[in-house]
Amino acid sequence: MPRIEKKAIIDRFRKGIRVDASLPYETELINKEGKRVAVEFLTSNLCDSTGDVTGRFGVGRDITKRKESEALLQERESRYRELSIIDDLTQLYNSRYFYHQLKMEIDRVDRYGQPLTLLLLDLDDFQTVQ
Repeated sequence: MPRIEKKAIIDRFRKGIRVDASLPYETELINKEGKRVAVEFLTSNLCDSTGDVTGRFGVGRDITKRKESEALLQERESRYRELSIIDDLTQLYNSRYFYHQLKMEIDRVDRYGQPLTLLLLDLDDFQTVQ
């Protein structure tokens, strides 16, 4: 494990002694094979009968697969969002995107009190354009 990561984990572990609750936190570690692994840690204080902290207990778990799934989900969400606003045939923005952008511009005009000019063109035989 790189020295900086090890020091950060130890510092985080020590800081947790001063608080009652511990929130999970994520970091990356290096496994035996030298690969980076995403790990989630949850730590708790061990207290004696008077409530004084006598130790600290921690559990870590490998969340690499979860991180990979989250990244894939974000990528697909981005792709679906793109597909919902771009016409597959022409690769141009569709009417849904146009009306969304128009509403945003009208809201901006209302907010700043500026004039708005809208120019619409009707292209005949648009499908024959390559």
